Amino acid sequence: MAKIAKGKTQKKFERKEISDFKFIAEKLDQQIKQVVRTEKQMYDVRDRLNKEKSGLAKLQSLTGALLLTGFNTKAITDFIVNYLIREMEFEKSLFFVWDGGFPRLFSTAGYKEQEIKKLAESKSSVADRINHLIKTGNFLSDFRDKKAQRAFSEDFVKDFGVVYFLAHSLKGREGKPNGFLLAGYSEKGALRILPEITEEDILLFSRLIDQLALFIENSKISEQLNRTFQQLKTEEEKIVSIVDSLTEGLIMVDSDNNITFLNPKVEKFFLLERSNVLHKIIDKEKAKESVQMANLYKVLSLNLKNKQSKEVTIEDPVKLILNVTHIDVIDSRGKFVGAMRVLANVTREKEVDKMKSEFISIAAHQLRTPLSSVKWTLKMLLDGDLGALSAKQREFTEKGYNSNERMIYLVNDLLDISRIEEGKFGFEFSKNDFNEFMEGIASSFKQQAKKGGVNLKYKVANSPLFLVFDPQRLKMAVSNILDNAIRYTTPGGKVTISVATDGDFIKVSIEDTGAGIPENQQSRVFSKFFRGDNVVRMQTEGTGLGLY
Repeated sequence: MAKIAKGKTQKKFERKEISDFKFIAEKLDQQIKQVVRTEKQMYDVRDRLNKEKSGLAKLQSLTGALLLTGFNTKAITDFIVNYLIREMEFEKSLFFVWDGGFPRLFSTAGYKEQEIKKLAESKSSVADRINHLIKTGNFLSDFRDKKAQRAFSEDFVKDFGVVYFLAHSLKGREGKPNGFLLAGYSEKGALRILPEITEEDILLFSRLIDQLALFIENSKISEQLNRTFQQLKTEEEKIVSIVDSLTEGLIMVDSDNNITFLNPKVEKFFLLERSNVLHKIIDKEKAKESVQMANLYKVLSLNLKNKQSKEVTIEDPVKLILNVTHIDVIDSRGKFVGAMRVLANVTREKEVDKMKSEFISIAAHQLRTPLSSVKWTLKMLLDGDLGALSAKQREFTEKGYNSNERMIYLVNDLLDISRIEEGKFGFEFSKNDFNEFMEGIASSFKQQAKKGGVNLKYKVANSPLFLVFDPQRLKMAVSNILDNAIRYTTPGGKVTISVATDGDFIKVSIEDTGAGIPENQQSRVFSKFFRGDNVVRMQTEGTGLGLY
């Protein structure tokens, strides 16, 4: 019995050992399989990394090559389609750009001239096939199976000449398609074995699409910037040409008074070279260097406000009279950034004016004596000193006398203008009651106003106004204005003279209901020989010198 029990125990122990061994073996087998799987995964990862590395290296090389195209869209796309043939060993490649909603063939490689012509002419059908292909969302398409061709489009292979290819659209920054790239192989016979398009090819192609889209977008920006730059350059050249051709001199300074620009006319005026003064401040110290610098300082140091003008006379080396106008330069934000000085050479005009004044003065003096003789002769006739005149004789003599008076009045005006322009129009100031002065002027025009049917009113200040002024010269100025007011007011109209105090000043107003002065001519009121267009038709007489 003891031997039988011992045998059973031994067999039980052996079965347990076998079971344990199987368990360990299974565990080892699982671990070995896990190691194999891990090694395979590591190999796959390493393989993908190598492919990534290879793709990145190719992409880096491609990016460098694309940069050499200078962001020219045509150059970029030509390079890409040829790269797909040369480096990735595709048989055919092409690129379309979207133009007005239709694809336009832009670059090709591997296509025959006849195929290119057909693609270029079939815009509508090509657009349909490209849009259909884009909707699939796939890079890789394989039409080697005739059923696959028919399921997609029987004419695709015919149009594009490929059966096994990579293709995808390019999108711009706004998400709109702006191009379409395709590369593939044609089917030249049933026995032909086409190269396999690998995952690495698809990965590189997808990155190529991204890179190409970025370059084309940048190319468009670059081309736009170049166009804008060329337009600005053309405009700048045009402006410089215009400024250089001006008959006026032009000097520009920045906010620190550095000279930033001057045109050739300034060089001619001051007999200097712009290179000697550009980007320099012309101050008192600089003015001591030469006559030219002193003359330039004289112009630039004038204390002028915006759009103010002042005449400057330069004596040496050439006598010039320049009318200098100051213009502030303000940027788009309203900030002062500099100023311009516009120099007009008025030397000739001043000389002509001087000659005219001298001629007028001489002519007026020569006319004055005979006109005075005629006046007194006619006066003697009218007074009867030379015998009685008939009614008809008196009428003609009075007309002659009045015409002579007008001539004397004109000569006196011309002489006064000559004195004013020569600076010889003297003044004699004295203290007078201004109210009494104005009443005297108003009274002297009552007869003229009554004769013309004009109602003349005078509003005097409440108390005497004693001022220091030249009664003769001021009477001349006020009388000229009042004479115009009455002369050009139609019968039944009104002329009002008013005198009032305005702080430290006396304000004299002469208002009328007459013809007035056209708004577009009001700036010329105090010009020599000016008469409004509307009053010339009313009265032909008048010199236009009264308000000068």
